[in-house]
Amino acid sequence: MTAERALRARRALDRRLDVLPPAASLQPPHDGWVRAIRDALGMSLADLGQRMGIAAQSVAALEAAERSGGIKLDSLRRAADALDCDLAYVLLPRHSLEATVRKAAVAVVEREAAAVQQTMRLEDQDTVLDDTALGEAAQAVIRSGRTWK
Repeated sequence: MTAERALRARRALDRRLDVLPPAASLQPPHDGWVRAIRDALGMSLADLGQRMGIAAQSVAALEAAERSGGIKLDSLRRAADALDCDLAYVLLPRHSLEATVRKAAVAVVEREAAAVQQTMRLEDQDTVLDDTALGEAAQAVIRSGRTWK
């Protein structure tokens, strides 16, 4: 993927993700979403199992798998359908994608600059990378595709 295409993709995803609530507000209930919604609907394990075409014990195992984080998306999707729910699967970046890429590029520049600065210090020619130069170098790293190398 070209740097320009990646930039367009980052910006488009950042716009889509910007309207979503923070991840903390989407944390599952203690017993999991399936159990919480099933209970709120007044549905027994057997009721949900019948709607899913599985045994009540299998529903209990599914709920346990959700609590432990080992549930498969396909199983969760089937439970959601049986509960008349939609499954929303999303990765919510902790920061904007643009900020994540910029931070990674700055780290590349700082690693590379540290090696040069060490050599310069040995020759009594200490250098300092100012914010403007750091930003320009980071943009060059992003354009070059070396951000994640």
